[in-house]
Amino acid sequence: MGVLDVKVTDLRVKKGFLAQAKRAEPDTSFSRDEWARLQGQCETMLQRSPDSFVFLYSKEKGIRVVPAIEVLGSSSRNPFQSYDRSFQRFFEQFIQCFVGDRRLKKAHVGVLAHLPWKLAMSDPM
Repeated sequence: MGVLDVKVTDLRVKKGFLAQAKRAEPDTSFSRDEWARLQGQCETMLQRSPDSFVFLYSKEKGIRVVPAIEVLGSSSRNPFQSYDRSFQRFFEQFIQCFVGDRRLKKAHVGVLAHLPWKLAMSDPM
């Protein structure tokens, strides 16, 4: 979970996002089991907040950020074939308020307990 809490003169912003981190390289796909596990993690995050992402740590490409919803919608097991952006660009947009869930106001797991929780439905593929 990442949280931003800013108070500058007349501006007060508290918001956050959920993230799952993975090591990956552009030329390598995830195994079926690892991809299913990542999709499950994305589903769990998205049930809590629409502002959920996967941070990909790559020796070749650095840190890339992929929306969790993109991982769920992808038929490829290679997240680098999905829409992504640089770590820098993601945080620029987060700080500029283009990204962020204002219900995530504090960097504490207890915050998640107060968010609506939908039970995941089994979806046979």
